[in-house]
Amino acid sequence: MRRVYNLTVDGDHTYFVVAGQTPVLTHNCGPSAGHTEMYVAGRPGTDTTPQDPLPVSAVVTRGGDLQGGNYHYVVAPGGSVRAFHESVFDSGVWAGHTSLSGGKPVAMAGTFDVSNGSITEFGNFSGHYKPNGSGMELVARDALGKNGFNVSRARWEPFNFG
Repeated sequence: MRRVYNLTVDGDHTYFVVAGQTPVLTHNCGPSAGHTEMYVAGRPGTDTTPQDPLPVSAVVTRGGDLQGGNYHYVVAPGGSVRAFHESVFDSGVWAGHTSLSGGKPVAMAGTFDVSNGSITEFGNFSGHYKPNGSGMELVARDALGKNGFNVSRARWEPFNFG
């Protein structure tokens, strides 16, 4: 049996540690790194209504100059984000969270509102996944931020599926 150490580092996120005689570049992933909950569509109590596939052009994977309005989003297990704007419904496409994920498990699902290019509020509303529990805000805020979505002033608005 070998002794191991868990480190918490405030501030720096990338740094070197020495393992024996070898320096190793290490990255501190932040508060959501310990989140291992995966949400599966179709589990008991979730909405199982089929959703349409999304046109590739409707999928947003990076923040930036976002159109104002409401978006659906999912966070994949690796931290990538896929989202679409509500205007997709105007073309008769009945899409949702499983459209974004291909029906695969997600680390988070919900909606966010955009005004002036920035997310103003975001939450966990998804009938197909019903994400709940502690750590949801951190998972969403971390993934959205790392993928270029401006969440610096966004309000977390959790939905209670109770």
